[in-house]
Formats: sequence, structure tokens, C-alpha cells
Amino acid sequence: MMGPMAEFATLERLPGLTPVLFAASAYGACRRMPKVSADGLPRGTDCRVYMIGAGRDVTLTREFEVFHLPVIFLYVDGRFHRQLRAPAAVPGLQQALAAPAQEAP
Repeated sequence: MMGPMAEFATLERLPGLTPVLFAASAYGACRRMPKVSADGLPRGTDCRVYMIGAGRDVTLTREFEVFHLPVIFLYVDGRFHRQLRAPAAVPGLQQALAAPAQEAP
């Protein structure tokens, strides 16, 4: 069984859209994010969503330099595209995908 760190080693090889959601169950906004994130994805998109428990996966949370929850890191064809502070940014998911890529954190 692969853990989150092992799977993230393959992130650069994943085709399509890969949203990486960092959240914590203690926050109401974080508990709502999985449904909102799925609803905001473009239909028919080749997509694999990663849900990261910020309190459980501390090493990964630090590696991504996460300071505010919830947050979504968007990867397109294995390349970092953009960070979205959620939940306010979720309605703009499609606009974020259309925008130019940002520098990786």
C-alpha cells in the first residue's frame, strides 16, 4: 500500500488535472471542500483528486508550505499550475485553469 508521500513522487507523471486539497476536519469550510471541489471540476476532465489531512500528513503539509486551510494546489499534466485559497476560490476553478500558470511554491 502506498502512502501519500509515495504517491506524490508520481505527481509529475500524472496526465490531466490533479487537484491537491489540503484540509483539516476541525474546520467547517474544510469539511465542505470535497463536495464543492468535485462540483467545480470541468465535466469530462481526466482528473485525480488528492485529499490531504493537514494534521495527519504534517511532512507533506510542510513540503507544500501550507499555512492557510483549506487550500487547493492545481496540477495540469504533472506541472504545478496554480494555488487556490479555498473556499472563496472554488467557484473560480475553471477561470484558474484558463489563467497562466504560476511559479511553483
